[in-house]
Amino acid sequence: MISSLTSGPAPLNPGDRVVILGFSGIDYTVIDLAATLAGALVVPLQSGVATEQLSALADETQPVLIFTDVDLIEKAVDLALVAHAPPRIIAFGYDERVSAHRESLDAARVRASGERCDLVVEPLGDFSARGSRFRAPNRPDGDLDAPALLIYSSGSTGTPKGATISERAVVGFWKSLSSGAFGDAARYPAISLCALPLSHAAGRISVAMALWSGGTAYFTTNGDRPALMDDIALVRPTHLHLVPRMWEIVHHEVQIVVERLLAEGGGAHTSSSDIRSTIEEQLCESMIGGRQILAVVTGAPISTELKHWVQSFLDVPLIDLYGSTEAGMISINGRIVRPPVTEYRLADVPDLGYYSTDEPHPRGELLIKSGGLFGGYYRRPDVTSSVIDADGWYHTGDIVAQIGPDHVAYVDRTSNVLKLSQGEFVAAATLEGAYVSHPMIGQIYVYGSSTRSYLLAVIVPTAIALARSKGDRSLLRSLLTEALRETARHNALRAYEVPGDFLIEELPFALANGLLTGPGKPARAALKRRYGKVLEELYAANDESLGQRRRALAENRDSKSTRETVRDAALVVTGSPEADLPADSRFADIGGDSLSAVTFRNALRDLFGVEIPVSEILSPVTDLSVIADRVDAHRRSDSVRPTFASVHGANAREVRARDLALDAFIDAPTLHAGPSLPVTLTGSTVLLTGATGFLGRHVALRYLETAGWPVAKLICLIRGRDDADAAARLDRSFEGGDPFVYGRYLTLADTRLEVVAGDMTEFRLGLDDRTWQRLAATVDVIVDTAALVNHVLPYDELFDVNVGGAAELIRLAMTTMRKPIKYVSTIAVGDQISPPEFTECADVRAMSPIRRVGDEYANGYANSKWAAEVLLRQAHERCGIPVTVFRCDMILADVGLVGGLNLPDMFTRFVFSVLATGMAPDSFYTSLADGQNAAHYDALPVTFVAEAITGLAAASDPSAHVTYHVANPHSDGIGMDTFVDWLIEDGHAITRVGPYAEWLRRFETALRALPDEQRRLSLLPLLHDYRRPRRPDEGSAVPVDRFRAAVGHAGLGERGEIPHIQPSSVRLYAAELKRIGLL
Repeated sequence: MISSLTSGPAPLNPGDRVVILGFSGIDYTVIDLAATLAGALVVPLQSGVATEQLSALADETQPVLIFTDVDLIEKAVDLALVAHAPPRIIAFGYDERVSAHRESLDAARVRASGERCDLVVEPLGDFSARGSRFRAPNRPDGDLDAPALLIYSSGSTGTPKGATISERAVVGFWKSLSSGAFGDAARYPAISLCALPLSHAAGRISVAMALWSGGTAYFTTNGDRPALMDDIALVRPTHLHLVPRMWEIVHHEVQIVVERLLAEGGGAHTSSSDIRSTIEEQLCESMIGGRQILAVVTGAPISTELKHWVQSFLDVPLIDLYGSTEAGMISINGRIVRPPVTEYRLADVPDLGYYSTDEPHPRGELLIKSGGLFGGYYRRPDVTSSVIDADGWYHTGDIVAQIGPDHVAYVDRTSNVLKLSQGEFVAAATLEGAYVSHPMIGQIYVYGSSTRSYLLAVIVPTAIALARSKGDRSLLRSLLTEALRETARHNALRAYEVPGDFLIEELPFALANGLLTGPGKPARAALKRRYGKVLEELYAANDESLGQRRRALAENRDSKSTRETVRDAALVVTGSPEADLPADSRFADIGGDSLSAVTFRNALRDLFGVEIPVSEILSPVTDLSVIADRVDAHRRSDSVRPTFASVHGANAREVRARDLALDAFIDAPTLHAGPSLPVTLTGSTVLLTGATGFLGRHVALRYLETAGWPVAKLICLIRGRDDADAAARLDRSFEGGDPFVYGRYLTLADTRLEVVAGDMTEFRLGLDDRTWQRLAATVDVIVDTAALVNHVLPYDELFDVNVGGAAELIRLAMTTMRKPIKYVSTIAVGDQISPPEFTECADVRAMSPIRRVGDEYANGYANSKWAAEVLLRQAHERCGIPVTVFRCDMILADVGLVGGLNLPDMFTRFVFSVLATGMAPDSFYTSLADGQNAAHYDALPVTFVAEAITGLAAASDPSAHVTYHVANPHSDGIGMDTFVDWLIEDGHAITRVGPYAEWLRRFETALRALPDEQRRLSLLPLLHDYRRPRRPDEGSAVPVDRFRAAVGHAGLGERGEIPHIQPSSVRLYAAELKRIGLL
């Protein structure tokens, strides 16, 4: 094929456009790959698009070759006739033995010769045969950034745009499909059913995954009308990759069979879900094939309910791929994919009410930079510049929530364009403009969800509609329903552009009620706030109704007429909420498409034992009554690591210490052997986690500076591709602070440091067996400062790394030798414990046996550290692992800064926000009681905390379990007001504002006016904690007696005392914030 393309009388030149028009299949794939390797710019066009639109694209691209499915050859001739230079037309899928193919080819040749004598039309076999006379040329070393693929949008939101994809991006796309994010499934050859068109980027995933893995790609049998369930049963795929709309088809298909079987069993479904599960398990084997190991969804967001069902039905995780033609792969299961993504950020969208300061998660438009980014829209620089800004950020148009580091969740679209679950885009404003042209519709708000396949609306009827209905609500609804249908017919709207249900609102949208803007445009954010909840409730009610109708469909088939049953089956299959469907409605009128038509066909077969062809169901001349008549005529003639859910129960709102059994995390042989292992006593080799973090860097440096005795070697466990990458990450984390300290670190690291690449979220820390066994035999003490410190994420999101990671360290601590564990916890563990009971001596399981899971600030983080403490208590109790727990309060930067400030922490935000706004209240505290000292701020310098962790660890009894509250106990009157005084004394312009409420109002306004980066690092996300003045405390809120005594005994700090906060620490923050350009 490559020889045919690059040799002969008209060889391809690099960059020549080659159009492919047709249905996905073997010929299509071979042509696509060969043309790419030949250096062409491949242009796959959507076969279902109108000829006029395709002709415009052919005129824009001027192809030299048009490969077309023989069934579309007439359309290909139309395209060729608009080209300036005559392209050759090559027909694939051609079989000379099929008379229809011969007739189509002959007709195309006759028409071509009559209208343009130089237009060549020939079958693929003849074209490729000529290549056998030539030797395939060597692949030239071309420009990897040159366009290799041109994918056009559907044009549903305007003129189709062609996204140019470079060869580098194409190669990167193929390589990304071997990503470890696919788990073990990526290691096996994929048997894939390719059911999506190759003219869409999503359709190329199944093919690439199969070929890249050395597997087999099967293509659906019916071109653009895939008999999805039949083909899945035939192929028995190991890898299932579908869009949400197709997963809906699978769900509908299975549920129809389930309801039929349950009805035949006497309605047992009303009393037992076990029977349904058993049936679905059997259907998975018979309908899917039973050998699936990977399921993927892409193209649009999938509803939570459908995702859970798919995973339960298939018994495999459903991988959610998010990306676009322009951006390539962006995330897998919400996790940003690096590479290709190199950077991302969220931009505020004020018009829609999305801000990076939103609670509980920042929200905004997702902007990315990526190695997989497209090269721009073909010959549309104006459109390209509207989505790629001057700084190189690609504006995705998607609103996302930042759930955690590199973890996002889809929320909305920035424009009025809605994306439905089948991947179709709907221009809401355009539809609204069309519908209000009808004399019955005064105003309309079109609403859609990316997890639904149909639209809803809120309609304000006109005076004409109200007068004609004469107060009859049912008649008014019928009038408005017909108005929607008439408008759709008049404007040739697609079925999914017609609202499937609507609310009637007699109060007009107006400026006065905030539902119109000044220029009289719909205030979409206000409309969504007003009606969003009730419309979602309408979706839910329709879902419930659909479930009832699905059951009734199987139960009542013998008591209803064929026409009634056919109508009900069509409504159930399409998920349409309409109940008053006219008998002359076509399947397409209620949202039916080629996929749901297959399900409808199968439903009719199950209900009546009759096979109605899909082509007949979709025929424009076939309505539901005709289908019912055909049915009657036919009848007359003759189915790992523990998780939050597995430990505490899915969606648990309370968690118990007794849930956290060590047996759930560590295998029985290891637990059984643990108590009899020898205990290491020297502490000469330290394994440190979290060394790239703010506290971890200081702990690492402390160990390096005291290496020799008792510590001879420091091993840091760091995430990285390999040991070298991990070491580079650690080195980079030390940059940015005191240059002298950085140089000292590099000198010490040369001889005293080993870096091992590992992952706290993996079994055995992600280490190979040899490294695991080496560490188990040589490490003497484990110091765990690692954690995902996030005060917004819920407990279940933090469970894997903060609890599972601690469990893996416990596993290491009881392998080969028992090793002491020094664990850094948080004082926030005490948030759900009454102050008198929260001590350094009590067993955490006894003083906090049950904890609440909620969305309040830091609830998830505190619960995750509590859970790790519970596991450590068990490890000590059952296996004699020596444990020292350091419950730390606020930690401040100090002179001799290592690696820069901890920018996201509360204190950094506080100092930055006061300095950036130049204002502070008269006092941050309520009035002091008589005789009370000024308020105290509980924090300690990081250098002292690191000294305590390293020093007390060495001094603790190796057989004990000891807990320290690492807090500042001094009643010294040094608080937030003092910090402001120190900053003013240091020359910073800060105005005191009173009363407190006035300061807060002005302060918040000033913060919101800051540039994006500064606003993100300000107190805005934590402003809820500043809504009222604070109650002044004297000294620490928690007992620190044991910690104070241990510091004195070990001679830590200055003269064995816990230090006070010094002005130098606060001034350091101001200087660093200015040095790094934030002030």
